[in-house]
Amino acid sequence: MIGVHKTTSTSGDIQLAKNLLPRVKENTQESAVSVVGSELVRASRTVEALELGKDFTGTKKREYFESVMYSRTDIEAKDLCESIADLPSSKIKSISARAVIIHHQISPFFNADQIEYTRSFLNAHDSTIVKRFENR
Repeated sequence: MIGVHKTTSTSGDIQLAKNLLPRVKENTQESAVSVVGSELVRASRTVEALELGKDFTGTKKREYFESVMYSRTDIEAKDLCESIADLPSSKIKSISARAVIIHHQISPFFNADQIEYTRSFLNAHDSTIVKRFENR
C-alpha cells in the first residue's frame, strides 16, 4: 500500500499505481484502491475510478464511492454535480449525492441550484440521512 500511495503522491504516476494494485496485500487493498480511485478522479479520469470500485460490495462499495466523490470537490462544482448523472446506477448516484451534500454542509462549495440538482439523485434512505445530518 505504501508503494501505491507513494507512487501517486510523489510522481503522479497514476497508471503505475493502478498497475501495482494486484500486488497490494489483501488487508490494505480497499485503502489502496481508494487512493488510486481518488487520484484518477482528480486527473479527470472518473470512468476509470468508477471501474476500480465495481467489484466492491455492500458497505465497501458505499465507502469507496463516498471517498471518490469527496475527492471530486477539488473539481469545478458544476462538473461535479453534472457528473453524478453519469454514474452507473441509481444507488451509486444516491450515495454520491449524499456524500456531496454532506461535504457541502461541512465545507460550503456549491450554490443553491447545484445542491437542489444534487438532491434530485437521493433515494429515500439517503435523503433521510442527509436530513438528519442537516438537522443536527
